[in-house]
Amino acid sequence: AKNKASTGNASGKVKTVTKNVSDSKSYTVKKGDTLWGISKKFYGAGSKWKNIYQSNKKVIEDTAQKYGKKSSSNGHWIYPGTKIIIPINKQS
Repeated sequence: AKNKASTGNASGKVKTVTKNVSDSKSYTVKKGDTLWGISKKFYGAGSKWKNIYQSNKKVIEDTAQKYGKKSSSNGHWIYPGTKIIIPINKQS
């Protein structure tokens, strides 16, 4: 048994759910941000913005609706204070 905690079911699960630091970063949207700009900052290429949108679709859409939009228009409408996850691919 490599798991030290024998009561380990819950604690083992929690670790997987809370973000794996190597796999993603958390980011809070600031005024003036765009998914393209955030993508450029983290990936060096704005064109990878869809990775971020797909990973945060629910929170982005929910926030847009909270602000009275029908939808975020595929991530066009994002709002300051929204916490999003930036998936990081460890290939490069």
